Amino acid sequence: MEKGRLIRLNDHWVSIAIDNLDSFGHVGYLDFKFLDQVLPHCSTDQLVHIKKSTKNTDLTPITHKMWKKSFEREFGGKATDKVIEKMKIKKVNYKWSELYQAKSKRVEKAEKEVGERLKKLYEKEVAQKQSRRVRVLDKVPPSLSSNKRIGSNKGSKQ
Repeated sequence: MEKGRLIRLNDHWVSIAIDNLDSFGHVGYLDFKFLDQVLPHCSTDQLVHIKKSTKNTDLTPITHKMWKKSFEREFGGKATDKVIEKMKIKKVNYKWSELYQAKSKRVEKAEKEVGERLKKLYEKEVAQKQSRRVRVLDKVPPSLSSNKRIGSNKGSKQ
């Protein structure tokens, strides 16, 4: 804090709340102006936790912008623009928190599928390497004896 600068009591509580965001649960009893200063500092996991913990209070007016920013940060501007365009075409407004969670599930599912495909390809490659591997025989074939010379006799004098 700068020397000589007075801090308002409200600012002090906001900074304490921001430092302790992990301990937040139900926030329905708090003033929306206070929440509007504190919640932008939350991670998406913290926002999900607060949303699940807060019953009978709609936090959408405060968190709508935050979820949109999280969506854009996580999935990019093109994905955000596509969603906005679809909302304009269908003339429907969705909650950004629901859009974020749905998109996260789709991305997670796609990543899992890619992981499974890579695992199968790796297993296939390992099987191919095993089939091509040189096998060492313990027994010498009976047609060859240890006395005979192995190889070609062309051009050799005997």
